Amino acid sequence: MDIDKEYIHYQESITSLNRAWRTACELESTPPGSAIWSAAYRMVLIEYCKPFKNSFDEARKRYALSVPHFDAEKRYCIRK
Repeated sequence: MDIDKEYIHYQESITSLNRAWRTACELESTPPGSAIWSAAYRMVLIEYCKPFKNSFDEARKRYALSVPHFDAEKRYCIRK
């Protein structure tokens, strides 16, 4: 039964990450500044973070994706 729950969590994680990616791609072609753009940007952040937050089942077993690790070069590029 645990493998079923892990699979469901994995599916939901993929759905959240795909939703975040699609919305972020749409935002690239939209001029920033409007209230709708800001709300969509916040939704992207929330959807992206969901899979990495601990999710508990009724037996208090945790499910979460591991947090991605960036090498030093990529971290430097992100901070620019």
